Amino acid sequence: MNFKALLLAAAVAVPALILGTPASATVYGVYGDASAASLSLIRAQGDTASILRNLSAGSLTGINVLWVLNANNSAQTSALGTYAAGIASFVASGGTFAYNDRNVTYAAAAVPGASGIGFVRSPSSNIDVVTSGTLLTNGPGGVIDNSTLDGGNSSDHGYADIGTLPYGATTLLGTGTANQAVAFSFQDGIGHVYYSSIPLDYYLGSYNPGAFKNTYAPNLVAYLDSITPVPEPASVMLLSMGLLGFGLLRRRN
Repeated sequence: MNFKALLLAAAVAVPALILGTPASATVYGVYGDASAASLSLIRAQGDTASILRNLSAGSLTGINVLWVLNANNSAQTSALGTYAAGIASFVASGGTFAYNDRNVTYAAAAVPGASGIGFVRSPSSNIDVVTSGTLLTNGPGGVIDNSTLDGGNSSDHGYADIGTLPYGATTLLGTGTANQAVAFSFQDGIGHVYYSSIPLDYYLGSYNPGAFKNTYAPNLVAYLDSITPVPEPASVMLLSMGLLGFGLLRRRN
């Protein structure tokens, strides 16, 4: 094949290869409680997940979503404080931090971008939908309405004062009382933070109501996927750039 024919073939093949490349699965790093159950849940939604042994900057490299469950009613997950700077950098540069938290009381110090949020620990058995039309309330696990997540022991462990959430935050679930957010998300830098006071570690253990495991949990993964940009594999783009550069060089010579 002569050089002109090679360039012509590349011009046709490379765009076709790029267009035919499927979107990458979201890569989750799982840390904290109920790790095994979290892995099964995330992988069942078609994403990639692995357990993180710590939250150092090196551990966060290559993941899109940092998934943490806190099963401690008295305190926050300690590693969130130890590695706070690295986690904040991870989010600011495009990662998503997802946190289902039992403690609630000290969440402002543990969650990136949450220092000004007013958190209150106040367990309840009622959760209502505040913002519908997202994958959290209508996703692969089914539809969440104002009764789906009620009746837990407890359904949530408290709330955040909606008036103190960062500008542009989306309140997804609430307690049914005005200005009390059970689950919300917001952008921080070019990344995102998702927080809920739902004790998901408990409900992934198949405790009732089953809607937490069967509806809320898979919907949450889908929602996180929807707000987390995942770059396409770079290999195809590098190939096309290399061929283009080679062609220009040959033409120049």
